[in-house]
Amino acid sequence: AVKAMDCDQVVELAPELALDIVCGAERAAALAHLDTCGSCQHVVSSLTGVTDQLLLFLAPSVVPPPGFERQVLAPLTPPVVAPAARRHGRRWRPAVWIGGFAAAVRSLPSEQRDTLVAAAFQGLTAREISDAWGVPLGTVKTRLRLAMNKLRDTLTEAMP
Repeated sequence: AVKAMDCDQVVELAPELALDIVCGAERAAALAHLDTCGSCQHVVSSLTGVTDQLLLFLAPSVVPPPGFERQVLAPLTPPVVAPAARRHGRRWRPAVWIGGFAAAVRSLPSEQRDTLVAAAFQGLTAREISDAWGVPLGTVKTRLRLAMNKLRDTLTEAMP
């Protein structure tokens, strides 16, 4: 039998429901509650619109180049906190991390953000960015390094 959820539990789970990353019994219980609660449906629906826009912003328009995961994602991957969080009664919230990542990217100075997007999501090399923008190669590499460092610091501070 699926354990019933109340509004508070569903609202807490709403970001993950909006991202469609809840599964199993937890998802079944949340969906059962949503079938009968208009206010929770509204919360999840509004967050779904936000997450759809967020994912469109974060999703690359092209297939990332070889090495993308190693060079960009691996240094930004949050530390494994789920088991420790559970031991201390906290829940690992992937939607919170994704939202934090998007906010961290948006908080970068525009030159760093644009350079990071060009390299990470458009697959351009530092040399290609340098040539296309008429900026010295060293400047492009510095912007990428500063952007990665700032993202890592911002995300590390935001971790539970």
